[in-house]
Amino acid sequence: YEVLKQGGFQAHLVGNIGVPVFQALEKATKKDVFIYELSSYQLELLRKSPHIAILLNLYEEHLDHYGSMKSYVEAKSHIAKFQTDKDYLVYNRSNQLVRAIAKKSKAKKIAYEYAIRADAPFIAALEPVIEVGKLLKISQAKIQKAIRQFKPLPHRLEFVGTYREIKFYNDSLATIPEAAMAAISSLGSNVHTLIAGGFDRGVSMKKFAEYLLASPVRVLILFPITGISLWDEMQKLADRQTSTQLPEHVIVQTMDQAVQESYARTLSGNICLLSPAASSFNLFRDYQDRGEQFKKFVKFYGKKKS
Repeated sequence: YEVLKQGGFQAHLVGNIGVPVFQALEKATKKDVFIYELSSYQLELLRKSPHIAILLNLYEEHLDHYGSMKSYVEAKSHIAKFQTDKDYLVYNRSNQLVRAIAKKSKAKKIAYEYAIRADAPFIAALEPVIEVGKLLKISQAKIQKAIRQFKPLPHRLEFVGTYREIKFYNDSLATIPEAAMAAISSLGSNVHTLIAGGFDRGVSMKKFAEYLLASPVRVLILFPITGISLWDEMQKLADRQTSTQLPEHVIVQTMDQAVQESYARTLSGNICLLSPAASSFNLFRDYQDRGEQFKKFVKFYGKKKS
């Protein structure tokens, strides 16, 4: 979106992020270009794919709605399924499911590989942005300027601040395990405390449990329901690996409790990260409410004397 604006396009951000699409279309002209973030719920109803489609990743999610991973993948595949040889598909070949969808597309394909970069300014891949800019004949200078000036979204690895010698990050947008793992890897070895867990959408916590046991995280502050499932998986793995040391853990019911525990348990000079790896709906209005509560209580207790 920012790259297209920098390139002189009448660009509009619609869909899951930005203006509702039908509201935007009322005033649309042939000069308008729409960047449309499509959810699986929207994609499953589509019978026409975008001229330029970008497929970043595909992991288990929304299984409470789809019933199986196969049905979820089918819904997501509609982003490329109806493309023609006049269209373009920019895709992450590092993801096996994404590769399988790309293989069936008739579009001109532009592949990239994604690797998490520790201490990078963004957790997201920049390659798709650059490739789309090239397709639309936007100069490299303008593409790089847009990237430099871009301000990350709230609730996505958002630095809240340093309080009582602890750095706090709000990653409430991380609603699947893979997103939380990427956040931890991006921040590096100083992630001491993780706040995770939430609404159960049928996503397995086993891979996340394996990752955490090998990670630098030493304190887990967990929300039900998936926080309890995650801890159960970690205990099972630790029982089979006698040399594995489990981190501290505590189950909480509110964000107020979670933040108080984080101040009590996180070592000075380290990071406390909210990256739930789950949806928010059992305890919060949405991911934004969860993130805003986190920031509010971090600042509230951070100003109090320990």
